[in-house]
Amino acid sequence: MLEVEESKSLERQEMERVRIIASYDYQLLDANKHFDDINDQIYQLKKEKKPVLGYLFSLRSDAMKFRAFMFEKKISFLTHHIKDDEVLERKIQEMIRKHDNS
Repeated sequence: MLEVEESKSLERQEMERVRIIASYDYQLLDANKHFDDINDQIYQLKKEKKPVLGYLFSLRSDAMKFRAFMFEKKISFLTHHIKDDEVLERKIQEMIRKHDNS
């Protein structure tokens, strides 16, 4: 019974991990689209030889910062969970060795 509960718990944790990664991916895609839209506006204004308003450069800078922030958060999340997975794997291996020695 304990093994079934542990298996379900690990499955729920993995599903949550996948949802979090998907959320980061969605936010990064949205930030990239926003960044591209701003760049397109700037390009179009330059092409038409119209003045580019300063707020567009500010928006582009903010979009770049947000993309970098979200990317760092995703990498941090992935790195942290890889370390957790490695610790869990070592514990499982130790338990298997102990069980085999019994």
